[in-house]
Amino acid sequence: MEKTLRKLLKETLQEMGVSDLENGQSPLGPVDIEVPRDENLGDLSTPVAMRLARLLRRGPKLIATEIRDRIMSKQDGLFDRIEVAGQGFINFVFSKGVLYSELKALLQEGSSYFVEDIGRGKRVQLEFVSANPTGPLHLGHGRGAAVGIALANLLTAMGYQVEREYYINDAGVQIQKLGQSVFARYRQVQCGQSDYPFPEDGYRGEYIAEIASQPEFLALVRQYRFCETDYNEVSAVVNELSCSLMLREIKRDLEDFGIVFDSWQSEKALYESGAVQAALEHLKARGLVYESEGAHWFRSTAFGDDKDRVVIKQDGQYTYFASDIAYHKQKLDRGFDEVIDLWGADHHGYIARVSAVLQGLGLPARSFKVLLIQLVNLLRNGKPVQMSKRAGEFVTLREVMDEIGPDTTKFLFLTRRHDTPLDIDIEKAKAQTADNPVYYVQYAHARINSIIQKAAELGLDVDSLYSDLDLNEDELRLLKKALTYPMLLRSATLTSEPHRIAFYLQELAALFHPYYHRHRVITEDKQATYSRLALCKALKAVISHGLGLLGVSSPERM
Repeated sequence: MEKTLRKLLKETLQEMGVSDLENGQSPLGPVDIEVPRDENLGDLSTPVAMRLARLLRRGPKLIATEIRDRIMSKQDGLFDRIEVAGQGFINFVFSKGVLYSELKALLQEGSSYFVEDIGRGKRVQLEFVSANPTGPLHLGHGRGAAVGIALANLLTAMGYQVEREYYINDAGVQIQKLGQSVFARYRQVQCGQSDYPFPEDGYRGEYIAEIASQPEFLALVRQYRFCETDYNEVSAVVNELSCSLMLREIKRDLEDFGIVFDSWQSEKALYESGAVQAALEHLKARGLVYESEGAHWFRSTAFGDDKDRVVIKQDGQYTYFASDIAYHKQKLDRGFDEVIDLWGADHHGYIARVSAVLQGLGLPARSFKVLLIQLVNLLRNGKPVQMSKRAGEFVTLREVMDEIGPDTTKFLFLTRRHDTPLDIDIEKAKAQTADNPVYYVQYAHARINSIIQKAAELGLDVDSLYSDLDLNEDELRLLKKALTYPMLLRSATLTSEPHRIAFYLQELAALFHPYYHRHRVITEDKQATYSRLALCKALKAVISHGLGLLGVSSPERM
């Protein structure tokens, strides 16, 4: 429906002298088309007249009336009515003929009906999770993983070439703390040296002892006789192996969560390859790195940051920002048109400086985006479950996955906008009721599938496109909701907000379940039966496609 209306509006605005149109855009930007909150107002609505008032130097109501009249004069049975409302909104109500035609197109075209080539082959680098390999993934990491994979799937479906990358923070003091913690725990437990000093700011979770008991670590123990060896003598091998074993667990958790990355970039490798020094020299040659007070600074204020940033300290040591510069330069060197990073909300202060780097390297500001992932609060029967990584009391992603399953976990992470705090009650998530949103959506898919299977068993032609359709008001409401799905995907893509898909699926399921209880699909009325089967097939296609983009399964029975 939206594509039809967008085309009509484009043609009409061109007739009115708004000639600088490209892909449905006016000089004021994209032509907005939305679904009215009150369905009685219409199927679709546009405020374009209000946006054109200044350009055309006329009142928005007059412009809206002209747009309405022009469309009405040339439309052939597309709309039952077009009304001007408020300060200049134009509301459109499509005819049943159009709705039935769209239903048939959906059934015939399948997933190609839902998507459009917005990306046009643009290469996008999407970096997400990137948790320090110093401990297991917690729920915040899991939320970032769910948002990241859903966004990657969405962008791919809409015509982008997406590379999914994990940045491994395997250089710096945190890896040394990990190695020291593992070594100390081994000496305390395996060597019987309970008084062996544990690093004051080390990692104290049970996973530290688990690393120290891995076969690979025990082989290292035998080789270097750890019980009689000082940490400093073996720090390099202990740190590297501890990090490797922790990273192996992270990869396994992600794979079980349905997350597979195209590439893994090591921070340590950037230093070892000389990429960090080369990146700073590149910026220095462009006048963007200078020396002052014995340190080297990146001139980030030239690109909107509130102050310049140190990249090499007075003692000659690189800052963390230096490797970030090299990493993001490498992204551009690989030829990406757009760069999207998903970071924890506590990294908000880093956005301006990284954006400044990319602009300094030649990437337009609009081609860099950061999505901030807020923390997840875990509840059990309404009571908070405390999390503390250093104290070892945090709840891991693995624990939640094992209790409620990857599908439920992933969907729940997407039930709020990514930058909004999220509460998850583990007991509600296990309930097979409407309180569990993923169950509610998956159950709608399973119910529809059972209807179609039953129809096939009764000998009905479930593969037919059904030329003679007749839907009642409840069914038309469901159909209109299904037909707005492509519009939803477009907006979710342009805003980088895959959670909108989860919202939409819940709304669609909330319409379907009451309908299922009020109406029998398979009846003695052949026309009604085939019409309802057509609707059910469309709903099933939409739900399956949406869940697939979220990385969630579509069970055929429950």
